[in-house]
Amino acid sequence: MITSRGQQLADQRYEIQHAVRRRLPDLCPADREPKLSKKLQNWWQLDFPHFMKEIKKQFKQDISLTDRNDWEQWLNSEGEKIKQLSA
Repeated sequence: MITSRGQQLADQRYEIQHAVRRRLPDLCPADREPKLSKKLQNWWQLDFPHFMKEIKKQFKQDISLTDRNDWEQWLNSEGEKIKQLSA
């Protein structure tokens, strides 16, 4: 079955979005349910300060200082891929 270029791009975009969503619960403390808010489900639409604010609001915990650079770089990189696929 041959898929259209648009469908391939949409599939790639979904895979990136889903891969990040699967990692977000890693930021949730073990004693809390890692339920993602609408904003976190659409993480690529948030800049990093707003992402951190939403994590704190939803999970009642900050991203550790030692992990912030890694998360910021990864989210920026994956978000840029989504923007390119959407263009």
